[in-house]
Amino acid sequence: GLAVRVAKFKRLSETVIDHVSVNGVGSTEAEPMLPSIVLRSGSRLAANLATADRSAFHLGGRWEGTVLTVPQVARVEFFHPLPSDLQEMVQGERRGLLLRSGDFFEGRFDSLTGGSMKLDSVLLGMKEHSILDEADALVLRKVVEAPASYRVETQAGSVLLAQKAAIIGAELVVEVAGLGEARIGVAE
Repeated sequence: GLAVRVAKFKRLSETVIDHVSVNGVGSTEAEPMLPSIVLRSGSRLAANLATADRSAFHLGGRWEGTVLTVPQVARVEFFHPLPSDLQEMVQGERRGLLLRSGDFFEGRFDSLTGGSMKLDSVLLGMKEHSILDEADALVLRKVVEAPASYRVETQAGSVLLAQKAAIIGAELVVEVAGLGEARIGVAE
């Protein structure tokens, strides 16, 4: 088993455990859990978020250099799958931030940098939230799934709903609505 000690007493805490080795066998480093960026077309990218503003999300890690325009993004789920009882809150009926407490902060997305997100609320003005401590999901709009001929699942947890797919050399090249052409190594 794993043991965790939290120094914040009388406060709900969450722990993310990665790079786990079982009986000393784990010689390769495990991928850290990544946020899921759900595109308006229904595809889901497991991706590092470098920065974001009102116009675009800039990705890092495996998707380094990829820029998604805000209208193409339906929501961002941070660091874990959402429980089924909270799925209704992120369907895009309201825009804002689903907090780990279960509350929903309605507001317009402004920016994301360095682990903090700013939202502008009509009632509360500009408010900053910690992604690590407070945020479960940023909701921007509804998912309107695009017709897809292929469903591609990667080792890192991305689910791409592709209109076209072809194997070229050691890569799978797919065309995904809202993302464009993506090249995925066959090992992925």
